[in-house]
Amino acid sequence: MPSERQAPPERREPVLSSTLIARAARVAIVAWALVGLAILAYLIGRFVLYPIRIVFPPLVLALVLVYLLNPVISALERRGLKRLWATLLTYLVFLTVVGVTLAYLIPVVSHQVTAFAQSIPGLLRRAENSLADFARRLGLHVKTSDLVSTFQRKGGVGKFIGRISSLTGQVLHVALVLVLGPVLAFYLLVDLPKLRRSAQAAIPARRRGEVQGVATGLTVAVAGSFRGQLLVELFVGIASMFGLWVVGLQWWAPIGLIAGLFDLIPLFGPFIGAIPALYVFVLRRAVPESPRWLARVGRTAEASAVLEAIERESGVEPGGPLTEEARSEPVRPFAERFAELWSSPYRRRTTMLWVLWFGIVFSYYGVFTWLPSLLVARGFNLNGAFRNVLIITLAQVPGYFSAAWLVERWGRKPTLVTYLLGSAVAAWLLGNAPAQAAPVLLAGSLLSFFNLGAWGIVYTYTPELYPTASRGTGAGSAAALGRLGAITGPYLVPWLLDPKGIALPQSSIFAMFMVTFLVVAAVVALLGEETRGRALEELAREPAGRPELRGSLAGPAD
Repeated sequence: MPSERQAPPERREPVLSSTLIARAARVAIVAWALVGLAILAYLIGRFVLYPIRIVFPPLVLALVLVYLLNPVISALERRGLKRLWATLLTYLVFLTVVGVTLAYLIPVVSHQVTAFAQSIPGLLRRAENSLADFARRLGLHVKTSDLVSTFQRKGGVGKFIGRISSLTGQVLHVALVLVLGPVLAFYLLVDLPKLRRSAQAAIPARRRGEVQGVATGLTVAVAGSFRGQLLVELFVGIASMFGLWVVGLQWWAPIGLIAGLFDLIPLFGPFIGAIPALYVFVLRRAVPESPRWLARVGRTAEASAVLEAIERESGVEPGGPLTEEARSEPVRPFAERFAELWSSPYRRRTTMLWVLWFGIVFSYYGVFTWLPSLLVARGFNLNGAFRNVLIITLAQVPGYFSAAWLVERWGRKPTLVTYLLGSAVAAWLLGNAPAQAAPVLLAGSLLSFFNLGAWGIVYTYTPELYPTASRGTGAGSAAALGRLGAITGPYLVPWLLDPKGIALPQSSIFAMFMVTFLVVAAVVALLGEETRGRALEELAREPAGRPELRGSLAGPAD
């Protein structure tokens, strides 16, 4: 009887063969791994890093200085200077610039912060009054003292501000960071080539080339981005301080510093840094209304009060109430105000301003919108093109300052014509400059200097050429035509350069802008009027019967 063959035992499917169970296992493994990493990170941070936390701020400062100064030191080393002497020379220049800047900035910031702290009670009272007034307009009853009590000295924020004012305990730590950081950076910069060779020697020979290539690319990218970001923050801080100082903001230095520092935060930094600038809304409530406009709409008492305040601040004895009772005038339709711009007293001025605004804005945006691309087309790499454009745009600042100084000493019209002619010459030079950094920087900086200086004069010159009733319409219509120029210029340049289209060379493009500047300068020279030293009533040519202010405000335009 043949023996029966026993059937093989059934194979059980592994537990992880189920998709659901496998996924749950992976999630559990990842979760427990993260828990373990968190515990390990806590233990390292608590028992290893926390006891030596004092070394990290100097180390961070040292790394920042290494990233900033190493390109300069390496460039000096390539020119034959020993690395030690290159580091010493770079440190000397850098610390001199930083020292001079801090010697001026620290007292200014300290004074303004102290003034801000002293003005907090007054600001709180004004905020409380504003909130109460706003609530009354909405028909609400709000106890505003409860809203602002948190910010008073007895509130939580007041205690926080009080703690901030006590910085004596932090002085030693800050001094330690500021001393050890540069010293550590100095030794790192001197020995950086040796450190690199040591790091490369620790890599296996068969992987050394690959790792070195990746590390070099990563270092170049990170260092370039880091230096570029710091330059942007520096520019934002300086531009913010300058702009707030120009508009007369009382605490321009700390607000500008805050804007520059917070701009380091990605995405949200610029918005956070802009929060202190919202004080402009508070500042606007303190800016007096135009007494001429107040008198024109019949608010004579307010006009007199504004005049007396201006006279007292200027050290002039108030001249009493207005000499003529102003009559309220209805707001005229836009068509009537626009037609007045082309009446016989203002026809020449309007023509001149429209040509001026269109030409200067057309040329500025036409050139500077495409300047990086134009430089790349000449053979500059992208980084070099943007670096040159950044340097060129910095020439705008002395252009503004020089124009602001000359308009009060030489006059609006001659200064404007001179800067327009300078822009024309600079445009020709930039269009014909060889593809080298020095000539391009020189010609571009001259164009930036003269063009933006002329633009600054335009903002002074335009409102002086119309009476109070037409000033907004006249200045606004000229600026609107300038916006058309800002649209036309950037669209026209690529169309003219397109190889499939007209395909003009760059020299012809800049020749077009040169001709534009020359035409605008000729129009201003022929149709423009000098306003320096002339009374505003004379410039406005007020029709008979309209109210005029007393002589204290009806002075020269300068």
